[in-house]
Amino acid sequence: MNEDLIEFPCDYPVKAMGYTDDDFEAHVLKLVSKHAELTEPRQISSRSSSNGKYTSITVSVYARSREHLELVYAQLKEDEKIVYIL
Repeated sequence: MNEDLIEFPCDYPVKAMGYTDDDFEAHVLKLVSKHAELTEPRQISSRSSSNGKYTSITVSVYARSREHLELVYAQLKEDEKIVYIL
């Protein structure tokens, strides 16, 4: 029995949050692109917190499998600039 609630392959939104700075979005994209192709600008959105202290970046990745998605999350989790991931 397959215990995955997600049917792979699929587009999957990955969100990373960190302190706002000029290169945070580029930094997140660099990390995610190590494991996932980023070809469409619409795959990426960003949003600042109400006080501007934090920025969240959402990247839609084409996840081939659970293991592939876990690689993307592991890459983000290891990084010191990333405060929180969803």
